Amino acid sequence: MISLYDFLNAANGQLFGEPAAQLFTNFCLDPYLADSSTLFVALQTPRGNTDQYIEEAIQRGAGGVVCTHPPDCETDGVSVVMVRDPFDAMIAWSKYILKKYTPHIVAVSGSSAKSVAVKAIAHLLSQKYGVHGGDIDVSGLLNIPLSLANMRPDDEYLVLKFDVEKPGDMADLLEIASPDIAVICHIDCYHPSTFTSCNQLLDEYRMLVKAVPEQGLVVLNADDAQAAELAETVTAPVRTVAMDVFGADLMAYNILTDTARTGFDLRFGSERFVARWIPLLGKFHLYSALAALAVGQYAGVPLDRGLRALTKLTPIAGRLSPLRGTGGAALIDDSYSANMISTHGALEWLSDVKYEHQAVVILGDMDDLADHTQLGHRAVGIQAAQVADVLITLGAQAAQAARSAVDHGMDSQSVFSAYSVEEVLNAVRRYHLTKDDIVLIKGGREARMEHITRALLDNPEDEPNTVRYMPQVEETDEHPGSQTLYTSWIEVDTAILGDNIGIIRNMLADHVTLCAVIKADAYGHGAVATAHVALQSGATYLAVASMTEALELRDAGIEAPILILTYTPLHAIRQAVRSNLTVTIFDLEQARAYDRAVRDMRDPLKYHVKVDTGMGRMGVLARDALHMFRYLAALSHMQLEGIYTHFSVADEDLDFTREQVAQFKRVVQAVRASGFDVTYAHCANSAGVLQGPEFHMDMVRPGVMMYGMAPAPGLQLPPGINPALSWKTTVLQVKTLPAGHNVGYGNAYTTQETEKIAILPVGYADGLRRSPRSWQSVLIRGQRAPLIGRVSMEKATVSVQHIAGVVPGDEVVLLGSQGDDAITADEVARWLGTINYEVVTNILRHVPRTIS
Repeated sequence: MISLYDFLNAANGQLFGEPAAQLFTNFCLDPYLADSSTLFVALQTPRGNTDQYIEEAIQRGAGGVVCTHPPDCETDGVSVVMVRDPFDAMIAWSKYILKKYTPHIVAVSGSSAKSVAVKAIAHLLSQKYGVHGGDIDVSGLLNIPLSLANMRPDDEYLVLKFDVEKPGDMADLLEIASPDIAVICHIDCYHPSTFTSCNQLLDEYRMLVKAVPEQGLVVLNADDAQAAELAETVTAPVRTVAMDVFGADLMAYNILTDTARTGFDLRFGSERFVARWIPLLGKFHLYSALAALAVGQYAGVPLDRGLRALTKLTPIAGRLSPLRGTGGAALIDDSYSANMISTHGALEWLSDVKYEHQAVVILGDMDDLADHTQLGHRAVGIQAAQVADVLITLGAQAAQAARSAVDHGMDSQSVFSAYSVEEVLNAVRRYHLTKDDIVLIKGGREARMEHITRALLDNPEDEPNTVRYMPQVEETDEHPGSQTLYTSWIEVDTAILGDNIGIIRNMLADHVTLCAVIKADAYGHGAVATAHVALQSGATYLAVASMTEALELRDAGIEAPILILTYTPLHAIRQAVRSNLTVTIFDLEQARAYDRAVRDMRDPLKYHVKVDTGMGRMGVLARDALHMFRYLAALSHMQLEGIYTHFSVADEDLDFTREQVAQFKRVVQAVRASGFDVTYAHCANSAGVLQGPEFHMDMVRPGVMMYGMAPAPGLQLPPGINPALSWKTTVLQVKTLPAGHNVGYGNAYTTQETEKIAILPVGYADGLRRSPRSWQSVLIRGQRAPLIGRVSMEKATVSVQHIAGVVPGDEVVLLGSQGDDAITADEVARWLGTINYEVVTNILRHVPRTIS
């Protein structure tokens, strides 16, 4: 319980108005979860100060509020505590409570399996003592006050997670709570980007074990080389657990696993405990159980009693939790988080249990692996290839695991790379899951794999047993959440993208091939994700602008035919053959040089010939095309696949375009009459597709229309085709300037009267053009905020004088919709005096793409 007066004393707080409730069962950080028993804390968050949500919390019944300033709303019947900093106040209260109740503290740390260890230790100690297990779903320093909120005064032991997310975290934790016992089961040296080296990460854990007093206990995993090394710096007694390394104090052996529990024998000194089991899956979690036994034994709980207690444990949601999936399949939900070591542990368990089962692995992007991102995902792909019968990945990073699995022998027909939950589910449905299948779902927090778990449940009533993340502020139209680490980001809706491509496919005759043009990083939408969506929505061919773009797709595991529309350097032409790419030929000498370059290769170089029918760019002139083809016939190491041209004014001059088509058809007819086997004759870009079947021929190459943008103002897109991309940022600062105050470089704007402005952390280095024209406005809280002053390299300024309630952290839409309004690429193009193509492709690639 939280006593109002304990909190006031500890935090040096001040009451605002008359107190009402004096006892609270918990702190509340989310106003939408407030009720009469909770104390709502208006924290300063990355999205700004949550003071703005005090009224919401009170309306939902919050019994008390902690804030920095008097609330701008009615507070009758609510206990309001004002403090200098709410976060610091919670920490000060935590120190006060720990000093007041003096429980024995067990600190569980390491890279993985902390939650399971906390639960196992608390459960085992409760056989003899009053025990409070800490909050297992909250990380960082806030874990301590949130854990203490419902601790009882008579609890003798407190078991806490000590999460380390950046250098210095352990020192901060130890300043609040001094542990009597420390437990470290696993250390993953594929460390987060906040650490410069594994040794820097280990320093955090060294600090923890050194802090344990001589009469305390340190429990280490002897099978983990990094954890075992910590024993050298410990002054307290050390108890080791293991399954592989002989000489450990507690050793499990003869381990048997299935989809419901893990069986083992246990050795402690001369004692043997045979045929024991825990209702947790795999060796990875058995380490947590062994650590709990070590802690229990130190605290006076006999091993035999502890082993019996562990059989009553229940799996934790999202941590290798067994559920019943559709068709009776064994659904193993490991969606809470993922790093290298926990993913390896999950796949190792699957390898041990699959037997006659079909193993389906659904893998999302793993959590922050920093410089090890590509290496880590590829390593997981290698392991998955040895275990999985079917591998489905979700996200750009996990796609590298898919590619690695194929590279290491897994059948490419059993590997799928997806970029949305719906794509994953579509891939799963192909297999008609049965009771003979095991489906392992694993991914990092940002991958949000719990959505897949819920969609695959056989019984929706099992949803409470899945992971539930609690945002600090509920996402709404006015206050949508953002998890990005960057100052601005792109959101691409693959459902819209897929619908667009499906509509285009339906516009074509059955014999016409749909070639999706995804050059320029798919017009800024993300090439790999767009390629996957296109191929699942009706496209069977892809087109890019360069060898680099083509190899990016191949590296992501995409095996569909790819046409490189522009010049491929001679030194790269052998790579085109090795990667099964199709190049463009536009000159006879170019063709001869290519032929010489590949003459000793097993496979021929596939190519399309480009014909210039009036564009005046790359291509052989129509009048010279047949002459060139006669010489091409002698190039024995080249394989002709297609012939194409490009329209110059299909969006505005239909007569000229028809003349281009007539010229092109005459060339195609002559080439085919001369005996050349031409699979694809194609000319239609987006404008050509929209103009009708007479332009479609054997294949079409839609580009901009796939992304929900018209190729020209005068051309209407079919109903149902919509923009798939949004560009967003957040408000960095809000302030009110006096009249006559300048804004930005060159003093280009001067306030005429008192004016409230908002600073945005986005500029021309991100693609927000500075000159000669710039964006005219953005959307904040569903209203247009005009840009004022000059756009800087990484900042811009807007006027929000007319928009009420704007605060730091508010979502800002530069492209896309918010509320009832929208800013489209066409509108921005008019502002800039350019075309919508340039608007979306000029957003720089360092701006992250979030695929949904």
